[in-house]
Amino acid sequence: MERFLRVHDRAGLSKLTSFTVNQGIASFFDENTGMYFSNTFLFSPVRNEYRLHRAADEAKIFHAGSGSEHFEKAIGSMEIDSFLTAIKSACTPEACIPWMQDAFRKVGASDTNSGTEAMYVVSTRSSPKFRSMNAGSNSLQDRRP
Repeated sequence: MERFLRVHDRAGLSKLTSFTVNQGIASFFDENTGMYFSNTFLFSPVRNEYRLHRAADEAKIFHAGSGSEHFEKAIGSMEIDSFLTAIKSACTPEACIPWMQDAFRKVGASDTNSGTEAMYVVSTRSSPKFRSMNAGSNSLQDRRP
């Protein structure tokens, strides 16, 4: 990501008229601490921003990409709060994926740059190895690196 920040190419930066801000989320389980961490990042030719989030005993929703700016409007803050309250005590992939798929479709309908189908990669404390999950079947499959 550092290569996107063109600190040493000031001649190129002076000619830059527009650019895309790239966004991403990378989550991982640290076996030494028994905790999940999520790294959210933004990067472009003129900006790099990173934030490491530590897991807590509550569910959090992270969103990134072109549909991110449409997320709260497309879903509605009351629906988001209701979902977070409903899963406060436990959030299994089987319980959460259908809501996230519906949210993804709503965002996709609001943003022509977003698709309507998502792919999920799931990890739980009891099984921290990341596995692909098919939204339609709710079945977990091992993910090969």
